[in-house]
Amino acid sequence: MHTLALALLLSQAPGDGWALAQVPPREVKTLYWEVFSSSETFVSLIPADSQGGPPRVRLIFQAFFDGKEPKGTPIRIVLRVFPLPLTVLKDYSLRLVLEKDTVDLGRGCVSPSGVGPPCQLLFPPNDESWNASGVLVDLEPALLRRFAAATSVTGVTLGFPITLSSEDRAAVARFAKAIHLGAASRK
Repeated sequence: MHTLALALLLSQAPGDGWALAQVPPREVKTLYWEVFSSSETFVSLIPADSQGGPPRVRLIFQAFFDGKEPKGTPIRIVLRVFPLPLTVLKDYSLRLVLEKDTVDLGRGCVSPSGVGPPCQLLFPPNDESWNASGVLVDLEPALLRRFAAATSVTGVTLGFPITLSSEDRAAVARFAKAIHLGAASRK
């Protein structure tokens, strides 16, 4: 039993905090990874299906910092998207509409030319099916600020239509503030 616990502990690293901390959606949390001398700040959202169906995906905004406290500019900001349990992926899309501006974040994952922001498909550990279980994209600070300031966010993620509620958008704004980026001014 101790061997299994040790293996699970050692397999965890920065980026896994959202799964380990068991934090409710929309709550901004920071974890310190002592072994790696780094901090991870994150917020998890479960957006509504814009066509009235049950929620199908989870969005996780994450920022990584050197050291114990999230100070200065993050080393990296990412958005992870996973299907909720018992949901089968339709595709690897990540197209979001901020106000009226469409941002295709998943294009770099699915386009043969790889055009788009840095994007990667995520695979579950020890899965021999070779089926990706989600998408991870790097976010530029300016785009996160736009997310935080948006009065409307809709789109299609993993093939499912989504709408971020006002509470979801407020959580993104709190996340941006927690990582010292704040929101862009609204026009």
